[in-house]
Amino acid sequence: RRTRGDGRTAETKANASEISDFRSLISGIAWLGVTHPGAQAAASIFQGYLPEPLIRHLQHANNFLEQLQSDYRPVIFRSDIDLAKCKMVIISNASLGKTQNTKHSQGGHLILLANQAKQLCGDCTLLTGRSAKSKRVANSTMCAEALALLGGIEEGILVQTWIHELLHPNLTALELTKIQP
Repeated sequence: RRTRGDGRTAETKANASEISDFRSLISGIAWLGVTHPGAQAAASIFQGYLPEPLIRHLQHANNFLEQLQSDYRPVIFRSDIDLAKCKMVIISNASLGKTQNTKHSQGGHLILLANQAKQLCGDCTLLTGRSAKSKRVANSTMCAEALALLGGIEEGILVQTWIHELLHPNLTALELTKIQP
C-alpha cells in the first residue's frame, strides 16, 4: 500500500517491489481461475498490464482480491463421490476468423467432471471454460477446431494435476510430475 501524500498518482508506474507483489497476486488469481471463470478472466486482463503496471492497476487487483475473498466458493467434492469413477470431458468449438488480415480463430472449450455414464456426460460439474482469439494462425476450420481442442487439452492436464494434488496433498512437486495417466 502506498502512503497518502507520497507524490504518486493513479497513473504513476509501480515500483519494483509492487510489481513483484502484483505478479504474485495475479498468479494466485490465475490459479483460482481453474474453478472460477471470473478469476480466469481477471487474471488475463491483469496480465495485460505487465511488465509495468500503474498504481491504478494495483488498486484494481486489490479490489478484485477483496471481491474474491467475499464471494468465492471453492469446488467441493461430495464425500460420497468416488473420483476414480469420474471422468474429465473436454468439449471444444471454434470458428475461423473471416477478416482479410488475419486467420486467427475464435476458439473455446469447457472442462467437465462427469460420471462414468455410457452417454457423453450424464451428471456433470463444470470445472472451467475459456474462449479467446487463438494465438496461432489457423489455415482451415478443421485447423481452428484442432487449436481449440489443444487449448482444452492443455488446460485439462492442469486441472487433472490440480485434482490429483487435492486428492494426494502429501506428494512432493517431483512426485506430482510423475503422475500416471
